[in-house]
Amino acid sequence: MNTKQLKIIAILSMAYDHITRIFPFENLLLPLAIKLEMQYPQHAETIVTVLLEILPFVLKFIGRLAAPIFMFCITIGYFYTSNLKKYIGRIFLFAILAQVPYILFNQAQDKMYGMELTPFYEVSLNILFTLGTALLSLYFFERLRVKNVVLALSPVGLAAVLAHFLHMEGSEAYILIIFMFYILRNVPKPKKIIIWIPILLLAHWRLILFTIEDFSNGSTNSMNLLLNTLGPYLGVFITFFYNGEKGKISKALQYGMYWFYPVHLLLLAVIGFLYY
Repeated sequence: MNTKQLKIIAILSMAYDHITRIFPFENLLLPLAIKLEMQYPQHAETIVTVLLEILPFVLKFIGRLAAPIFMFCITIGYFYTSNLKKYIGRIFLFAILAQVPYILFNQAQDKMYGMELTPFYEVSLNILFTLGTALLSLYFFERLRVKNVVLALSPVGLAAVLAHFLHMEGSEAYILIIFMFYILRNVPKPKKIIIWIPILLLAHWRLILFTIEDFSNGSTNSMNLLLNTLGPYLGVFITFFYNGEKGKISKALQYGMYWFYPVHLLLLAVIGFLYY
């Protein structure tokens, strides 16, 4: 697979994830579940479990493919862009353009679930801020590592701190994952399959601790842990099939991919507020 194909997979995965946040898959399956319950009352419990619990959970994995693939493509773009400064500038430009739609989308999601709207200043910065910050850290890492490898790690650490305290989407976990895509780019595929397991566990250490704490209190969040660790791993696994080619991407398609992010968020936000 070339980067064009990977980006298309990531965009479709992201769109699916965002659509199902406004229109939960359980709601779409509810009429079917009710109909089947009436036809097969003896299997009512099984029907509800499969259609309203198991199937929606499995389908959520589709939406978890997007972030790792986007992070991989950002890393590849770092090496192959003809103008790195323009590339980073373009990422931050669309990050700024997407922030208001991103806030509205999150508020529409709150409204759909009957929750109080999150104040705009409490909504995290969208993922493009995280990607742009990670690119900057790679830029300075490469320039400092010829002098001192330990010193070169400081921009990456600073990027992780900024992502955490500025509440960027994915926080320091995404900075770590992008940096590891950079470090492991030439590692043979069989080794990557094993190496990425502890990396993703480390990236989600807070979720793991929360799950352990939850379990000690008599409840469990293991399904959420499985979704948010195995899901990204599947996204990383797809990147192993990258063939080293860019693929033909016209200027129209290139900018269309950038514009898709803020536009689809804004559209879903409007639908979410009106549909409610």
